[in-house]
Amino acid sequence: MLNKQKKKKPKFRRQFYKQKRRIEGKGYRKPRGIYSHQQMKIKGRNTMPSIGYGEHRAVRGLHPSGFKEVLVRHITDYSHLDPKVYALRISGTIGAKKRVTLIKKAKDAGFKILNE
Repeated sequence: MLNKQKKKKPKFRRQFYKQKRRIEGKGYRKPRGIYSHQQMKIKGRNTMPSIGYGEHRAVRGLHPSGFKEVLVRHITDYSHLDPKVYALRISGTIGAKKRVTLIKKAKDAGFKILNE
């Protein structure tokens, strides 16, 4: 079900992103001009975000692997969670010594670690 519902979305590009180099890698902004071809959705122009591109409610907000993400700083953060539903992301502020013990205990519990 996950692969079918989590469909690939187009890259929503800003208007004139090819012509103006300074906006090439920037995020999307809605075109506001009254004669904008992109806003009028003329064929061959970039797509605009709309309600039809949303994800199915069952898979909304999930990691591409199908798990729900949990940020972990302590062992107590994941001790009550189910490893079949949740995947762990270890915080970047954790030191090397504590990270090794967190990873070892999480793997023993059967969790998937996203940033090992």
